[in-house]
Amino acid sequence: MDRKIFILPATVYDIVEQDFKTLLAPAVERAQGREDVDTVWEHVKTGSHQAWMIFETPKKPLGAMVTHIAEYPLRDMLSIDWLAGENMDDWIEDLLTNLERFAKETRCVGLEIIGRPGWAKYLAKYGWTAPHVVCEKFFDDPVTAAQDAA
Repeated sequence: MDRKIFILPATVYDIVEQDFKTLLAPAVERAQGREDVDTVWEHVKTGSHQAWMIFETPKKPLGAMVTHIAEYPLRDMLSIDWLAGENMDDWIEDLLTNLERFAKETRCVGLEIIGRPGWAKYLAKYGWTAPHVVCEKFFDDPVTAAQDAA
């Protein structure tokens, strides 16, 4: 199969927006009300984040991802913010290869992701480690609290 993995140029945003949001929605729904697909898409449109898509054929998208370059005081990392799609086992290795190439081209020293615990085990076979864990506690229903604040 000849899958294609692209960073989306702004010239195709109108064409792919709905497919992108549909693919990414399951991941973003786990954000506990921090973001929704529209706010994620705004990051992409402003240029602060990169949108990626994986296609099986030109008309069959399989996955969507959002990254950004995390600028730390001494070195930069390519951060994977959102990733979702169908049949991920079939294309994740190709995606990670593309991400590493992009990270090196943009002078990042590595890749990072903050996600569910399952990512640690899943990515271990590709040389990733999980030296940290993110813990959280919400005081109220996060979706309701976000709506009340608005």
